[in-house]
Amino acid sequence: MNEEIIGYKKPPRRTQFQPGQSGNPKGRPKRRGKTELESIGAVVVSEMNETVEVTENGKRINITKLRLALKQIMAKSAQGDLSAARMFVNLVQKFGDKAEVEKYAERFASTKDFESMTPEEAWREAQRLDDLAGP
Repeated sequence: MNEEIIGYKKPPRRTQFQPGQSGNPKGRPKRRGKTELESIGAVVVSEMNETVEVTENGKRINITKLRLALKQIMAKSAQGDLSAARMFVNLVQKFGDKAEVEKYAERFASTKDFESMTPEEAWREAQRLDDLAGP
């Protein structure tokens, strides 16, 4: 009875694992976990801090992507985009200095009527006020 029976659940002896040898020699891959998430966070931070060259009032300037995104949110909220206005208010509430924001709003309201300005005029006026206020 040297004859080997091969069939369902009976593979040929030559293809079976040798004694002491695993079916998965490398083992299960280790979990990446937080290191992968931390690297994504690092990528986001590095992207936000990259500078881009933009034209503002006819001049080429270098600003970070984060600052550019905030300027775009402010411009859209000034144009009446409610979702941008909500986002801007949330950012100010979460990260802004409330006293500084109120002081800025008072200075801005006292100089001109915000409602009658175009977004470009409002932005120029805000920059002018910032320049007058100094550091």
